[in-house]
Amino acid sequence: MATILKASTVAERSKEFISAWRQFAPDLQLAGRTLAEFETESQLPKESERDVYAAKTHYKGAIATRNQATEQVKQSLLKLTHAVLADPDLGNNCAFYRALGFTVQSERKRPGPKPKRAVIAAAPVAETL
Repeated sequence: MATILKASTVAERSKEFISAWRQFAPDLQLAGRTLAEFETESQLPKESERDVYAAKTHYKGAIATRNQATEQVKQSLLKLTHAVLADPDLGNNCAFYRALGFTVQSERKRPGPKPKRAVIAAAPVAETL
């Protein structure tokens, strides 16, 4: 009977195989491997899993570092923008302010009137006799 080995069951099947091999034929070589060689080989997925876990941990830390750096640059951009606005030679109506992607004061439009809400007419009530 063929056994389907899934990634989730390989570790358990390896333990069972090693236990049976140790108990019934410890000196036997199978497929060119000794019991000790297979025990070493069966540890490789665990070591790789530790490496994956360490990489995930590093990745999560790198995301936090990136987010902090992004927030720091965002705050710097706000401070620089406010410095341009506060500078008496620049202000909010200069070419530099416009080149930064903002709308200069001379090109701003006045807000129009707010749209009026549509009035929903009540349905006539039929009189009953």
